[in-house]
Amino acid sequence: MNLDQRVEFPSPESKAFLSVGARDLIRDGSLLHACVGLDYQATIETFHSLCADLWLVDLHTFKKTALLPLLLGQPRYELVEQQFTGRFMVASARLREPLVDGRAPPPFSASRCTEIYRDREVPGRLLRLHRLSQCAADFLQTECKPESLTAIMHNGDSSGEGGSGLRFFSMAPEHEGDRPTLLGDVYRTLKPTGLIISDGSNCDLPHLIKVRRAKCSSYEAWRDLEGRDLICGAHRWSCVGWLPPRYGPTLIWKVTAA
Repeated sequence: MNLDQRVEFPSPESKAFLSVGARDLIRDGSLLHACVGLDYQATIETFHSLCADLWLVDLHTFKKTALLPLLLGQPRYELVEQQFTGRFMVASARLREPLVDGRAPPPFSASRCTEIYRDREVPGRLLRLHRLSQCAADFLQTECKPESLTAIMHNGDSSGEGGSGLRFFSMAPEHEGDRPTLLGDVYRTLKPTGLIISDGSNCDLPHLIKVRRAKCSSYEAWRDLEGRDLICGAHRWSCVGWLPPRYGPTLIWKVTAA
């Protein structure tokens, strides 16, 4: 499922689609998949040939992924470097030490892992995969600079048990006293024209709620919205593609500051 394909007229059988203009918009940019959970492989498969940096952020990232390189065995990519920061650095040094009394060092955990790959198909191109074991809201608010992201993705999440409860694409908290919503931070860190990818999880924006409740495929939801501009506050939203559904149709929106 690679979006970097020159498809002008997608069919209902297509697994995913992104318009040519939107592909050019995010090429060599940075994508944040907030609360990625177990969807990291699908995100890499979908965007590896478009973006230069993929940020895969989840509070429990390293409970859900091994520390082996994510593209190990992929003929297109050559691992150039794997960097670890956080608690792992202390333990990684110990792993190079001889075993003491035949025993291995104690278990360790990591907070961040960055893998840098050389693209064998595109001379000079590098792909960087960043796995962070961190609250995605904290990462967005404290580490993402203004207009630094070309795309922000949040899907397959909930406010119930097992979900993050974080509201990236909402104007108001779900309940009084809840953590403030993150839509302002999304707009702050997204480029003036960037992409937002959502299945309507933890949202209150009317057009996203409508899509989540729709009993249809992502393709059908896209067809219904194609060519229409929706004004949401000071931003214009245009549907430019879709991904496989999660809790509802997953749509890709081009969002432009009005």
